[in-house]
Amino acid sequence: MKLDIGCGSNKVGSEYIGLDISKSPNVDIVASADALPFKNGSFEAIYTRRCVQHIKDDAKVLSEVFRVLRENGEAKLTIASWRGWFFYQVRWLLKKKPYDVFHIYTFRKLKGMLKKQGFHPISISRSKSVHRFGYDIVAEAKKEA
Repeated sequence: MKLDIGCGSNKVGSEYIGLDISKSPNVDIVASADALPFKNGSFEAIYTRRCVQHIKDDAKVLSEVFRVLRENGEAKLTIASWRGWFFYQVRWLLKKKPYDVFHIYTFRKLKGMLKKQGFHPISISRSKSVHRFGYDIVAEAKKEA
């Protein structure tokens, strides 16, 4: 099984179970990412796109991802860079409510957080932002046996 955390209306693929805190057409399970309602080692792959940075206890989310991931399972996290944070702040000027929480990560900080949870190996790179402004950070990590 595969899990897409924070999928909203854009689940990454039909082979994924979509999880979000709000119900929408592609959400299969309504739950919080910092308290995943699954048994240990339930998933072979976990994907999250622009979700982790909006959760107050982001370390708890990574702990939960590690917990529900199978041995040799892979996690892929796409996270907005500081430029994404800036984009969301501009939303406030346009009278759109900004997010209550928006963590900003460096490659080093994110890698350290993943290592602390037990992930290894870890690859962190840049990808084009979904908003065409700046870049996103992509972290790929494995839960080795």
